[in-house]
Order: sequence, then structure tokens, then C-alpha cells
Amino acid sequence: MTLIALPVRFAALLAPAPAFSVDLFSVEGRWVGTGSLATKVERPMQPARCEVEVEQKAAQSDINMAGRCVVGAGGSNIAFRIVRSGPGRVRGALKSGMDEQALQLAGTDQPGAVDLQATEPWPVDGERYETLITVREPDAASFAIRQMVRSDAGAPWRLIVDMTYRQP
Repeated sequence: MTLIALPVRFAALLAPAPAFSVDLFSVEGRWVGTGSLATKVERPMQPARCEVEVEQKAAQSDINMAGRCVVGAGGSNIAFRIVRSGPGRVRGALKSGMDEQALQLAGTDQPGAVDLQATEPWPVDGERYETLITVREPDAASFAIRQMVRSDAGAPWRLIVDMTYRQP
């Protein structure tokens, strides 16, 4: 399982976040995600449930999410960290059961939206994928994470994670 963000050229595809959204860099505690994900890049999406603990490493600038996602065939651990690295800029890392190596990310941060792109191709099962992760805050009580991949610049993006998190 993995997460993705969109570079600036794809930002127009996403709706702007409403002014009443939750600030991702202020959330803490236990969050439960529902949605769908692919257990491997080329497998179909399937219903999933994730439980993560969100920890503030540094107030308003560094968050860490760690937990477990479960699908019908089993589950795996996930870890996702996002750090503000300057005005409007973020960097991050993602580690999931799909690949035990940490995926390094860089991107942008604006109210209600974080967009991350892998800093180098993500090697999975002998292929190398361009990877995007978006984090959106659609309302005052949730945040959504989407991850997309593609094997080369001309290929269409493939959604592999689409989860919305709320506190139980």
C-alpha cells in the first residue's frame, strides 16, 4: 500500500479545498480510513480499512502517521511522514507493505492540500513507477489520501490508494 501526490501540472485536476477544512499539520491521535487500495501496483483496487496513529513531531510542521491497512486477503503496516521544509514546500517519506523500502517525496503545501511526488522512480516488481500522492482536507473532520502511479511519462495515471480518514 502506498500514497501519492500530484505535481503542480496536475493540480488543476483537483478541486480547491474549502476554507473550513481541518489543518493536516494540527491533527493528532487515532484515525480510521475507509476506501480502497491495490495490494500490488497492477492488481485491482479493493475495499480497505486503515487505522493510523497521527503524531505531531514538531508543532504545525512535522507529522508522522503509522498504522495498519486491511483488505479481504490480509493486511500490512504503513508509515507516512510529512515535514514542512519552507514556505509552501514539504518533503516526506512513505513505507508500506507493497515495498519495504521508503519512498522519498517532495512537493507543495497550501491550505487544505499537500501534493507530493516521488523524488526518483519507485521500483516495484521489476518495474519503475512515477508516483504521486495527494492529501486533501475535504471538511472539518476528515482528510483523504490518494496515490497514483504510472510506468512511464506517456502512460495514464493509475489510482492505487483512495482512503478518507476520520476520528472514531
